[in-house]
Order: sequence, then C-alpha cells, then structure tokens
Amino acid sequence: MSTTVNEPNDDQVIVRRCANYGPTIWKYEYIQSLNSKYVGEDYEKKAEKLKEEVKTMILEKMESPLEKLELIDTVKRLGVSYHFEEEIKTCLDNIYKDTNWLSGVLDLYDTALRFRLFRKHGYNVSSDVFDKFKDKNGNFKNSLPEDTKGLLSLYEASFHGFEEESILDEAEEFFCETLVWWENLGWSKKLPFLRDRLVECYIWSIAEVYDPRPEFQYCRSMTARITQLITCIDDIYDVYGTLDELELLTDAFIRWDVKLIETLSEYMKICFLGNVNSINELGYESLKEVGVHALPYLIKAWTDLCGCYMKEARWFHGMYVPSFEEYLNNGWMSVAGHVLAIHGYFLFCCDSHRITEKGLEAIKNNHDIIKWSSMILRLVNDLGTSKNEMERGDILKSVQIYMHETDASEEESQEQIKKLIGKAWKKINTSRAKPNCPFDNIYIDIVTNIARASHFMYQYGDAQMRMDIKLKGKTRIVSPCSLLSQFLFPLIDMNYSKSI
Repeated sequence: MSTTVNEPNDDQVIVRRCANYGPTIWKYEYIQSLNSKYVGEDYEKKAEKLKEEVKTMILEKMESPLEKLELIDTVKRLGVSYHFEEEIKTCLDNIYKDTNWLSGVLDLYDTALRFRLFRKHGYNVSSDVFDKFKDKNGNFKNSLPEDTKGLLSLYEASFHGFEEESILDEAEEFFCETLVWWENLGWSKKLPFLRDRLVECYIWSIAEVYDPRPEFQYCRSMTARITQLITCIDDIYDVYGTLDELELLTDAFIRWDVKLIETLSEYMKICFLGNVNSINELGYESLKEVGVHALPYLIKAWTDLCGCYMKEARWFHGMYVPSFEEYLNNGWMSVAGHVLAIHGYFLFCCDSHRITEKGLEAIKNNHDIIKWSSMILRLVNDLGTSKNEMERGDILKSVQIYMHETDASEEESQEQIKKLIGKAWKKINTSRAKPNCPFDNIYIDIVTNIARASHFMYQYGDAQMRMDIKLKGKTRIVSPCSLLSQFLFPLIDMNYSKSI
C-alpha cells in the first residue's frame, strides 16, 4: 500500500508507503480509570506476611524436594520469584547436590522438572538423564504416553536443549506425536472440511468443570474430546453430507454397528469408526475406574443426537419449516447439551459424587436440569447464529421460525427468545431446589455450567464458527488479574496448585 504526498515548500512528489494501521483499541479515559483496591498499609502487611511464609516453605516447611521444586516453578510462573531469589538459589543448590539421576525414585515428571529448573538457573546437567526412559532400540518407551503429566514436563524440558543435543529434539517430536489426541484421531488430515476447534472445546470444558482438584482433570480432558467429536458430527449433518449419505450414517449410529461401515461413504467411515471407538473407550474407562457400565447410556445419548440431526437435515433438504414448538422439541437435543451432561456423569468420581440408580434413571430420561440447561444452550446459540451460517446449510433457527409463525419483527422475536431463556433458568432453579433431586451438588453445578458457558461462548456470536469472535473471546479468557490474587491462590492449598 502506498500514498502520494507533497512535502511543504517543495514541488517534488514523494511516494511513501502506508501500513494502514488501525486506531488503538484502548480508550485513554479507560486506562486512566484503572486502579487497584489492593493498596495501602493493610495490604502491604499481608503481602509481607505471605512472602515470609513462602520463604519458609521453600527453605524449611516442605520436606520433599519435588514439592519444593513445584513451589519454585509456581512462583516463577506467577512472576513473583524476584521476591525469593536468595531462597530459590539456596534450595536449588541443595537439591542439585543431592540429586542422583540414576535413582529409580526419579520418574519422568520429577526428572524433567529438575532438568528444566537446573538448566534455567545455569546448573550443569546432561541431557543423558533422559536415556533411562528409552528402550533398547533408542526410542522413547511406548509406556510414556500413559504418564500425561510426565510427558508434558518432558515437553517443557525439551525447550532447554543445547546445540548438538538430539535427545531433546526427539523428546519434542515424541510429545507432538503421542500426546495430542486430535492429531492421533486423524480427522484433521483425512477430513479437512471439519472444524478444528480443540482449544475452544477445552474452553467449554473449563467453563463446565473449573474445579482445579486433580480428580477433575480427566473430566475436563474428556469433555473437550467429546465436544470436538460433536462439532465434527454436526458439520457433517449440517453442511457436508448429502441426504442419502446422512440416512446411512444415522442408521449406523442408531444401531451402533461397526459392520455397517461398508455402507458408508469413504469419508464417513473414518468419522463413524473413530467416534464409536472413542465412546467405547470412555465406556471401558468408566467400567474399569468407577465400576459402572456406562456404555448403554453413552450410546443412547449419541443415537438420540444423531436422530435429531437427521430430522433437521430432512427439514433443510425438504425446505420444511417446523412450528416453533416442533423446532424446540427437537432443538434442545440437537444442540448436544444432553450428550455433554450424560458423559459428565461418568467422567469423575470423588467423595462428594457417587453414581446411583436414581441418578442413572434420571440421566436416561433427561432430567429437567439436563433438559433446561440444554434448552438454554439452544436458545442462546440461536441468538448468536448469523444469516450467513444458515445460508451455508443450517436450518432456520428459533428467532426466524418465531418471526415466520407470528409475523413478529426480528427484534421482537429476539426479545421473546430472551424471555424463554429467563423462564428456563427458573425451571433449573426450581429443579435444583427440590428435596428429591437425584443428583449431588457437584454434578448439578456441572450441568448448570453448560448453560452458563453458552452465555459466554455466544455473547458476540457463534465462537465455535467464526474466527473474528475468537479474538474477543481471547481478551476475556486471558484477562489481567491482580497480582495478589495470583499470589494467594497457590498458598491456599499447595495440593491444588499442582493441577493448575
């Protein structure tokens, strides 16, 4: 891009480049208005007290070297390690001297954490310390992917390699090949027309299950997987598949029969088999870890979902406009909130969450808390769906159907949808308060959070579909927080900080 200008007092025309930079997004009045409530003598005293407590923890209180290293890593990540430079050096000196790299006590996580922190602080450590995690052929052992925490620690350590150190390059490559489930599934390469939204799906999982305790980590990871699977199946039904192809795919899903793979189009074979294998694996893990045969409930959730997808596909290809009631009766399930809720019931186990016969019966029948949370997800989703998305293959949404049925304006229809969202929240509140509710509070919160998350994800439009909306979402996810709150959190319970 260029522009032509005349310099003052000069007849010569000079052509200068122009970058077309946009104006600043920051209002100076807003910047000037920023302030912190964590100021004054009281907070200064609290900060000093906390600093002394952390110093004591680094040098004395924590007995295990691993716990001390994790604490050092935590305060460095929080950006407050400059308060404890002397204590950190003393602690690292002592641990470095006592470290026996050949010891069987040091697992992959511990070894990689020590390696990274020692190298970061200038200690002499050979990358040969990772040789014990290789097999006789010189490859990293096949069992390592089972240790997700250790593998992630190895990946972080791989960025501290020196020139001529091939083992750390191998470690990075090994991590990328084994840890990311989505890549292993192969859909992003074999089915490039599908949305790759793994990060957005993980944001959904955080919104649903934000408890940092270790027992909820698996639930978040699996919820992200399920959400990505749902997103891909939705793309096939909404956009890519022909009506005949979708009829065959729906029949295969409803019968949950891998033998029917031969009836499917080539692109559908990998999609169907990958989905079935993933859900069967979850069913197996639930049986192994929790002792509950979850698979029939998981399969029913998916067959119900695909049946609803198929109905909407028939509506679209037949140019049929359902009634508002007919649309919502199908739509609260086609938005897949019930799939997330039902899977969530089996994805974690702790003292305050027990799987019961009443609970199983309730999820099978889509209890009111599940139904109305899903209804909110549907309605909020519809408010954020643009006309362009419908032109790409979506059926008419609740706003447009209400307009068609009542001759209301678009604004009036949107207001009606918002009223229905409010009524749905009241139904959830009523169901939560009933004394005979079959669910515990933890699971109730998880299901309710599906509805809460929808308000976040669709406030500016469909954040699963449009990339420009994600830029707004990023500023809301990665937002500034007070230093004091970041500093306090790991001190409240060091056991929690390990899972962050």
